Amino acid sequence: MVNTLILNKNTGIYIHIPFCRRKCNYCDFYVITNKTLISRVTQNIINEIRLASENYSNITFKTIYIGGGTPSIIPFKELEKIIDSLHKYLDISEIDEFTIEVNPEDICEDKDLIRNYAESGINRISLGIQSLNNSDLKFLSREHDRRQALKSIEKCKKYYNNISTDIIYSLPTQNDRSITYSVKKMVELKIPHISAYTLTYEPETIIYKKLIQKKLSMKPDSKAAKQYFLISDFLIECGYQHYEVSNYSIPGYQSKHNLNYWDNGEYIGFGPSAHSHFGGKRWNNHKNTARYNIELQENKSPYENFHTLSKTERETEYIMLKLRSGGIDTEEYCVEFRKDFENHYKSYIKVLTENSYARYEKGRFRLTLKGYSIADEIILNFTSKIY
Repeated sequence: MVNTLILNKNTGIYIHIPFCRRKCNYCDFYVITNKTLISRVTQNIINEIRLASENYSNITFKTIYIGGGTPSIIPFKELEKIIDSLHKYLDISEIDEFTIEVNPEDICEDKDLIRNYAESGINRISLGIQSLNNSDLKFLSREHDRRQALKSIEKCKKYYNNISTDIIYSLPTQNDRSITYSVKKMVELKIPHISAYTLTYEPETIIYKKLIQKKLSMKPDSKAAKQYFLISDFLIECGYQHYEVSNYSIPGYQSKHNLNYWDNGEYIGFGPSAHSHFGGKRWNNHKNTARYNIELQENKSPYENFHTLSKTERETEYIMLKLRSGGIDTEEYCVEFRKDFENHYKSYIKVLTENSYARYEKGRFRLTLKGYSIADEIILNFTSKIY
């Protein structure tokens, strides 16, 4: 049983829609390409929300994020059922932000889709552009091209001001000019939020297998870092706030849902493989759709890996999340973990500050742009010193 006595003012809801037209060659998320399962999975997400109402009846949720997979691939009538169930079973009367991830080709094919989203209460769109270069999109095995990407942005802007686009850099097909063009075009189109992710070669993905088979070569870290600095410097110069390692926004357009993640906040996940963090506990739903469906048809919560976080796990997550975003509040850290951050990590802090990888700013220890470029390495060094 989840402890509902611990209330977080910014508790979020995440809904995982696992369906895609096909799995992109760089993707390691859990996705399903069999569309005949959409109605069944939708119904079981609704069943899960109904069951959850017993535990979370006293929580007023603040953000909703529908991700995937590709949420825009499912018929709007199925999505509408999920939204109706949220209104019926949970308190979403004070939602500040309601985001859905969409793909350009779905918006282009369904002329009513964006209008339907807007009328249903969704107030933020996260658009999977990835690149405005057709050779990049082909390499990523995306379903859309540059023309559809630009058309989808145009359609979104008819109903939305709050739009986010994703860009992927350090592709083998990509040079500095092409990535700069994509980012500049997003700024010209007045997109208020841009996420820029380096291409990662995750095991079990097609591009990883090609890498192992030497059918493609990975960009050197130095070239990937150069593109990261190009993107960051340009967006900052254009007035965007670099508020997390991979995220940039015009003031007032930060992702509230993701800020809650990075602030180590609480959220409840629904749908196959969705993760949750609540009351000092973490768990995830069954990844296997058949198992997920069976559990819910029997009125059982589809949880697995349910556990209470240890002090070491909490501290590890705190450091990881804070260093990737707004930095570590040294007073908050002391209260939370009963030790002085500056004394405990004194020697490593000195190395980072003297080499311009980090700085102190308004009581927070935070990474610089130079530090962000090797954030994973820095975080690993910090967390290896936890005891």
